Amino acid sequence: MLLQLFTYYFLFVSAINIYGITLFSLGALAVLIILLMFLDTLKYIMKHSSPRVKTYSAFVIGVYPIVALSTYVAILVPRAHLLAEAMTQGTFMAAMYQLFCLFVAYCGGEAELIRKVKPDSLNPRVGPCCCLPCCCCLPSISINK
Repeated sequence: MLLQLFTYYFLFVSAINIYGITLFSLGALAVLIILLMFLDTLKYIMKHSSPRVKTYSAFVIGVYPIVALSTYVAILVPRAHLLAEAMTQGTFMAAMYQLFCLFVAYCGGEAELIRKVKPDSLNPRVGPCCCLPCCCCLPSISINK
């Protein structure tokens, strides 16, 4: 099994030219730089942030290395593109929720966030789709906890 894997890897590497090697090397360098920046930012967050926002902040900035690594793997293994895209979208979805939780934590809770922002209602008739005929009958949404 290991010999077969090594043989496939050797055939893969022998089939690419200098441009492919340059592309893979630059991609690996970019991923390494992103990982180092993530670790540096994470160290700063753990040292200087309040305890209630550390986990949310770490999760939100963790999107960058995950996306970079999955994109790099998709470049190395073209068949993994669909899996890398799914992982990227899932990470973005989870990070958006964590970003909302971070906003709530900075404000001191949901009720305090609503009190500070003070919107009476949200108008869903905004651009670029506000001119469509189906949007003229959308009601305003009242904001509460």
